Amino acid sequence: MDGSGNVYVADLINNRIQKFDSTGTYLLQWGSNGTGNGQFDSPIGVAVDGSGNVYVADSVNNRIQKFSQSAFSLDDDGSEPLTGLAAGPQWVSEDVPTGWTLDDIDCGGATTETTSDGVMVTLATGDDVTCTFTNLQDAPASFCPANDANVGYLLTDVLGAGQGSPTRAQRTRKVVIPNWQDVDSLYGQLAAVDVGVMKYVRFRYPNGTKEQIKPPTSLAYQPWAVSWWGSDLTPSRYIKGQFFWGKKGNKAPRAFVLWPTYNTTEEYADVLMVFDETTKTMCPGNPAGFPPRRRPSPFPKRRPTAQT
Repeated sequence: MDGSGNVYVADLINNRIQKFDSTGTYLLQWGSNGTGNGQFDSPIGVAVDGSGNVYVADSVNNRIQKFSQSAFSLDDDGSEPLTGLAAGPQWVSEDVPTGWTLDDIDCGGATTETTSDGVMVTLATGDDVTCTFTNLQDAPASFCPANDANVGYLLTDVLGAGQGSPTRAQRTRKVVIPNWQDVDSLYGQLAAVDVGVMKYVRFRYPNGTKEQIKPPTSLAYQPWAVSWWGSDLTPSRYIKGQFFWGKKGNKAPRAFVLWPTYNTTEEYADVLMVFDETTKTMCPGNPAGFPPRRRPSPFPKRRPTAQT
């Protein structure tokens, strides 16, 4: 125990010294297994003198090690000057925060000897040495469950383009697919509201061939909701999305979306699921999907607005 009531514990098994305040709250620790300065092999005792110096009985290494009592805490890029140090070896160690690893200790051109958690600097009279400790944050554990079928070397991206306002809509839009040679699979969607008299939609390839779809893959259940047409497509440099509708449909807000799934060199949890809202969407208490009928809403029958 030191003069401030702090308690030092020699941890024989873990080869370290731990320091606690008078209430038993953990403050810091130092040491690791080894024969270097600041390292221990089965420390069996610890004592503190009137100046705060700490003495450790390092049993298997057959020695007593002396440490000055000068502990401090630093924020990122922080510093702490230590003045009045005697010439000779001085030991500085770090209590590395949980989730971090001590990566490097740089003391310039000074004579040093490093261990896993500290450094011994040999000082000459008049030396001015700065030591920089660099920590790296440990990589987080994988959040993906082992053997999950969705974990693999595939990654789905989303590309798209709007096709105009309610008054100035465009029938055809082109979407270029970056690195299309790396695409494993491709799904396309054309979506719109207020479809009017719909004829069909087309996905066109660079060579002029096409995929033509009618009726909608998922038909809107309300006039202001979104209907969409979807299809699996062959990966290409680009795809053109085209709407072929009657007069009213020509003014409908619409969008063209592509979902390319790329082959990758890194693992991802990739999930792309295409569903029809009326038949495949899960809802609480009904594994078969939404109920087959829709109940009247108590809200006024006016067109809602939403922002995403």
